[in-house]
Amino acid sequence: MNPGERHQENFDKKTLSQFEIEERVQGLLPKELVNDYKKNRRVPHIPEEQRLKNTPAREQKWKHRTTGFSPFFLTYGREPRIPGDPLCPFMDTAIPDDPSLVSDGAIPFLRNLQQARINADARVATNSQQDKERWDSIMKPHQFAIGEHLLLRHENKFGLEYNWMGPYIVIDKNVDKNIYKLTTMEGVPYTSWVHADRLKIAKSDDFDRTWYHPTPARAQMCRDLALDSSSALPFSLVDSSGVDRGLSTVLGGGDVGHYFDESVKSEDS
Repeated sequence: MNPGERHQENFDKKTLSQFEIEERVQGLLPKELVNDYKKNRRVPHIPEEQRLKNTPAREQKWKHRTTGFSPFFLTYGREPRIPGDPLCPFMDTAIPDDPSLVSDGAIPFLRNLQQARINADARVATNSQQDKERWDSIMKPHQFAIGEHLLLRHENKFGLEYNWMGPYIVIDKNVDKNIYKLTTMEGVPYTSWVHADRLKIAKSDDFDRTWYHPTPARAQMCRDLALDSSSALPFSLVDSSGVDRGLSTVLGGGDVGHYFDESVKSEDS
């Protein structure tokens, strides 16, 4: 285990992916609550004792850097011992000040546990605010005007394709959500709104046509391969939808052998 992972909270959305959150939810909740989570996409509240029971024993005694306490202490009010205490202490927000109950030590114990949880919550809130201030100072939000020429990040590219598509023209924007409506140089509108994080200004004087778009570029590549006499790929194979685009399924990195007929192999040999 990576030592840096042991300080992560069970449901820290900044450090855990959606898949990891779903895995942990399924391990901690009954089936009906898991289905409700998948439908509403909200991290449910899980009691500390239930969460602790599904945590490995070695992680129960680790003191979190943020809270300053171990999960075991915040749940049971004492550090773990062998054998451990099988019962979780009852926590009530209104603890009576009856002097007869103080003598047995239960009231001080519960007050200490309550104060420890309050301190842990305060440290988590302080740490979250510090993280927010730090990341807000690093982030540089972009604002674009209508009519500007922008490039759109190509997020589903193959190995040697360009990182940016475009240029596009801004035709509308939503200032509150910082999203933009785009159209190509040929007047074809982009199908959805795009957030500013995926955009950057296109720096050029040549905006007569679209520089790069993956769909026509890949189609042109298929035509070039079909017309190239030195290529072993037949035209029907290049246009086939069953071919793995840009990916090789053999260890050697060459052409995908199972798409070829045996006659083609014998002629090549």
